[in-house]
Amino acid sequence: MNGSDLSDTNHVAVVTASTSGIGLEVAKLLFKAGYCVILNGRDPDRLKNAIKNVSETRVHPSQWLGGVISDLTSENVIDSIWEILEKRSGQLKAVFINTPSPAMALPEEVTATQWSYAFQSLVRFPDEMLRRACQTMSLTGGGVVVVNSSCSARIPIDEEFYLSNTLRMVSVAQARAFARRYVNKGVRINVLLTGFTDTALTRSLAGTLSEQTGQNMKDIWSFWESAIPSRRLARPEEIAQVAAFLFSEHSSYINGAAIEVDGGLSMLNSNI
Repeated sequence: MNGSDLSDTNHVAVVTASTSGIGLEVAKLLFKAGYCVILNGRDPDRLKNAIKNVSETRVHPSQWLGGVISDLTSENVIDSIWEILEKRSGQLKAVFINTPSPAMALPEEVTATQWSYAFQSLVRFPDEMLRRACQTMSLTGGGVVVVNSSCSARIPIDEEFYLSNTLRMVSVAQARAFARRYVNKGVRINVLLTGFTDTALTRSLAGTLSEQTGQNMKDIWSFWESAIPSRRLARPEEIAQVAAFLFSEHSSYINGAAIEVDGGLSMLNSNI
């Protein structure tokens, strides 16, 4: 994807959970392609730094950046995003639904609080974002939504990822339901089934698992690498490049797809 994909700078993109990792890299590529971008994060300082980082890829003087400080489980986060859309110039044409990884816990150890947070962030929030995005885009000639899910939606991974294994598959069902309903309105929706990615969050998860099990964090990291056919974790920018392709006209005939971007992890347990 590059700036030539856009006829003007009147296109707006929303990227949630975008202060670091995959979300930040997607925001940078969309801004570099000429979109105006709304970012989101929980921490004001990290959001400020992310906006500064993204602004360095500016290609048109008229491009603008917006930010929404809120956890994705907050009831007003989506309203806050749409308030910016209503106040600023441009039409919503791209949405990247990025959500945090749920707590790591074995099936019998998941607490009610962990269940509630995971359900709100992985099921309710994407559902409402899809609904609002599709309704808005259908009135302005269409657009593209990409949902960042997990390869665990197709093939369950380690049992400590019980919440992810259980809830991520909902992302695919949600996306396909909205994709079928809004395809005639010019809206395309696809899902990324990503694997282990080298982000601050993944390193934090490794640290948490180390504390819970007593294993050395380096050993946990090495185990994850050895389980992936590519023998390494993905870089955030590698995932972002696939998202950029799905946002571009080069993917105009891809709709309702769930694309594995996991270094081959899924095929190890697949019968296909």
